[in-house]
Amino acid sequence: MINPSAINPLTLPSVLLSERSRLPAIPCIYFVIDSFDVVQYIGKSINPKQRWTGHQRYPLLTKMDGVKISYMPVDINLLSSVEKALIAWFSPPLNLLRPSVHKSNSTRLKIVFEVEVEGLGQVLRQAREKAKLSVASAGERAGMSGANFSRIENEETKGVPIETLIKAAKAVGLDLSSYLGEWVKSMPGITIKESDNNV
Repeated sequence: MINPSAINPLTLPSVLLSERSRLPAIPCIYFVIDSFDVVQYIGKSINPKQRWTGHQRYPLLTKMDGVKISYMPVDINLLSSVEKALIAWFSPPLNLLRPSVHKSNSTRLKIVFEVEVEGLGQVLRQAREKAKLSVASAGERAGMSGANFSRIENEETKGVPIETLIKAAKAVGLDLSSYLGEWVKSMPGITIKESDNNV
């Protein structure tokens, strides 16, 4: 069995989403990674090249910037157990979108929606500058590259997952609820706490 903490999807071979036909035709675990280096989805396939000709997540992923698919060859007999361990370790948001069937045979779905917030990048930049942090330092605190932090500040992306935005805000000591409103705190599955960083 593998140690999930030893796997860095960013260092694995990868192809852009638009070049998914270049994926290998061997048993693999694949990681779908967005432009902020966040693992959005993990899957398994005995033939990723064929699997991605009609993947159910493709339409949603085309709405994100700079998506790539990293892959890791795995023994065919270990695919399921390795996938399960990696999903448990990385907790990719899009793996949580699967319908789950309860004993009553009813189906529960996670709802995804988009919210446009004008000027949020500028507010993030002001908080970073007030905290006297460089873009690189803020990115490091948020668990992303400085370049990706800069893209959020400059609003140079189609969208930012709420989890990524929360990390960026915490890194610079910004309380998102004071800017976006209390409704953010009422979103299921979203926890906004004060920054753990001494900013």
